[in-house]
Amino acid sequence: MDMHSIGLRKRVIIPLIVSGMIIFLFGNYFVFKAENTHLKETVLQQTKSMQQHLHSVLQTKTEVMAANLRFIALDPNILTALKSSDRNALLECKRPILDVIPIHQDKCQTTPY
Repeated sequence: MDMHSIGLRKRVIIPLIVSGMIIFLFGNYFVFKAENTHLKETVLQQTKSMQQHLHSVLQTKTEVMAANLRFIALDPNILTALKSSDRNALLECKRPILDVIPIHQDKCQTTPY
């Protein structure tokens, strides 16, 4: 069989189509792999960012709670009212503070949690 008996289709077009398909499949594989890697990195970065934010929120709330507990622990009248479970006495102890706090206090939260 010599070169003239093999048609143009078998000599040129079919190998071009096969090699084009192989390049297309390799290209798709590498693009898919790159997209997956990028997606994983993005999700990891967002997860770390959210974790840092939540840690910051928890730390802030812990500090506020600690300050409130110190305030309660320093006032003997509040401790006495708490020990006796006397709601009215507790309200009377806190009345000066409650009168100063604005009515819309619950809308002044810094976080939506």
